[in-house]
Amino acid sequence: MTAEQVYQVVDEQNSAVLLTRKAFEQIVVAMDNVVKRMSDMTGNIGTINEFKDQTVNSIINISAISEETAASAEEVSA
Repeated sequence: MTAEQVYQVVDEQNSAVLLTRKAFEQIVVAMDNVVKRMSDMTGNIGTINEFKDQTVNSIINISAISEETAASAEEVSA
């Protein structure tokens, strides 16, 4: 193998290493984006759960008020 061939092989290997490095850098950026979006989603799920709890409590309160109103109506009509 001549010096020129060795130089060409080394140059090709350097190019391959650079391409591989760029690919891994893109993977790292993509994974960072995934982690951020998952974190955002976790926060959104927490907010949804809070609204769900408030809705359930409101329904329970409305049910209790409806029962009291029905009981009062029965007493008045009796």
